[in-house]
Amino acid sequence: MAFVMSAGTSKPVAVKRVDNAVPAEIRSRKVVGLGAAAIDLLASVDTFPNPDDKIRTVSFEVAGGGNCANTLTAVSRLGLPCSILTKIGDDGTGKQIISELEGEGVDTSNVIVQQNMNSPFTYVLTERAGGTRTCIHTPSDSELHPWEVKSEWLEEADHLHLDGRHTLAAIEIAKLAIERGVPISLDVEKDRPHIRELLPLADFIITNQRYPKVFGEDVYSGMHSLLRLGRAKFVITTLGADGSLFMCKRNAEDHDTADLDLKVMEFEDGEQAVLVRCPAEKVNQVVDSTGAGDAFIGGIIYGLVSALPLWKMLKLSSRVASVKLGQPGARKGLPLRPSMDQELLI
Repeated sequence: MAFVMSAGTSKPVAVKRVDNAVPAEIRSRKVVGLGAAAIDLLASVDTFPNPDDKIRTVSFEVAGGGNCANTLTAVSRLGLPCSILTKIGDDGTGKQIISELEGEGVDTSNVIVQQNMNSPFTYVLTERAGGTRTCIHTPSDSELHPWEVKSEWLEEADHLHLDGRHTLAAIEIAKLAIERGVPISLDVEKDRPHIRELLPLADFIITNQRYPKVFGEDVYSGMHSLLRLGRAKFVITTLGADGSLFMCKRNAEDHDTADLDLKVMEFEDGEQAVLVRCPAEKVNQVVDSTGAGDAFIGGIIYGLVSALPLWKMLKLSSRVASVKLGQPGARKGLPLRPSMDQELLI
């Protein structure tokens, strides 16, 4: 199925751009993202501590984080121009956030920098034994407000991505995107304030395996409920090591699923939906799961903007996430375009 669109370390590492290797039709498209940008304090331990334990880190790094910023970094490394919309403080953390994103080729010219405000950061504690992580987030003192949103932020935009943060501002820019015919993807992890006002505005919803159960007895019925909320053309649920699920309405045409598992599901109300299961890519060693979902969504956005067939979009996303899992932090392991199987990109 092809959905064709209308219209490291504490020091940032500059990523060498390979524009000559990116087709002109890809370089001419633009992704705009509104959401979280932060700094991650990455501590790795052998095993998680028990209450009152004192343990030592095996390693420690400071690196860029934040769902939207991570996803746009993944998209940028695949060759698509990106611009981020967010609010940070004028502190050292904010300067590092900007520096890391610019080093990745993400346009930060529309980021709002507020004086005398602390920028967001997250403690990320990773357990080597299980490859899992625990995050403790400290948000900024002020979100991006809806009256700060500017229509010119969407100039030349081919796709708008939202990560469910700065929700009132996200609703405002989503309405502007709909007026302009700009497709909208939404990454939603949990019921944040006003998120249910944003859900019906999204064309593409990507979520985790917990959130659909807010809307149904199981993942499948919950995905179907999300699909019926508003404009959504599809809902994708990530399942970690079990891969991902894709659901669209029964009357959607041209299901190009190749060798992926496809079936038609019928629900209690008599409505039917198409369900596609995509397995996860094999990973030799999971070093850190931080940002794996953001990486996966980066592949989805690339697939949408590039009008890839469904099977290729899902496999590309799984590949991007699997490569990320082999490195610590949310961005260090994100693959550059030349390292990818080129057949998945076109």
